[in-house]
Amino acid sequence: MKHFKQQYLSQKLKRIDELSFTIEMIHFTSDLQSSAEQKEELAWQYFKRADVYNDLRDNKNAILDYTNAIQNKSDFYDAYVHRGISYSYTGANRQAIENYNKAIEINPHRLEAYFNRAINFNLQRKTAAALEDYHSIIRLQEDSSLAFACRASCWAELGLEEKAILDYNRAILLRPEFAAAYNNRGLIYMNQSNYAQALTDFNHAIQFNHLAIDAYNNRGLIYLSERKLLEALDDFNAAVRIDPNFFPGFINRGETWEQLHYRELALSDFKQALQLRPNNRDVIEKINKLSSE
Repeated sequence: MKHFKQQYLSQKLKRIDELSFTIEMIHFTSDLQSSAEQKEELAWQYFKRADVYNDLRDNKNAILDYTNAIQNKSDFYDAYVHRGISYSYTGANRQAIENYNKAIEINPHRLEAYFNRAINFNLQRKTAAALEDYHSIIRLQEDSSLAFACRASCWAELGLEEKAILDYNRAILLRPEFAAAYNNRGLIYMNQSNYAQALTDFNHAIQFNHLAIDAYNNRGLIYLSERKLLEALDDFNAAVRIDPNFFPGFINRGETWEQLHYRELALSDFKQALQLRPNNRDVIEKINKLSSE
């Protein structure tokens, strides 16, 4: 893994050097004779180098290069969108939104700016604003399974579960192997105590994505509530195998061990959970309770 990271970094830095040389050459020739074609080419070269910086999460240099691209091509839709993403990575949400707004102004028929603006609104818990962007995307592309699934999550966040289910239904109709949509719809059914339908959805999520850690955990919770402890144990085992740092998996497996009267194994899982979240009071209480028995 370390060798792969070094190789990846080396390739990216080499690409930056190549693009920097191209940019310098264009600047040199444009000093002799400037043209609209040269400005266009310069914009694209800055944009390409900015994308490499973005891949390296060097947001400062990425933003500088996207800005240079825009200065040479004022209607550069992709540069505004990508600069918005870089601003979002830095937590500069206002600047990110401004860039997405400008991109939409340039071309209101492309989807990328709407999607990224919606994501930014979601991160800021501005669910109603995100919802409007997903409405716009669906008007532009009626077969976008992702847009229906994202809009469904907004409905669910607003407590409008039936609307959420309808949108998840549409997402799954458009993309029958959409594991995340099955899992999220299953969560709604689970909240409604419709455990049979929830279980069916979690099964489908796992069928289409064998690494669907949340689906394993959610299905395990249903089994645990139904006292199907060995089935629950299998699912929580799968969850922590997929991600050894999956906090809920250790908590839920610990609960299962406890119900199976394997005190030491339960204690071990709760201690592992505490290592992942050292200040979690609920876990500390569980450990203290088991230790005193």
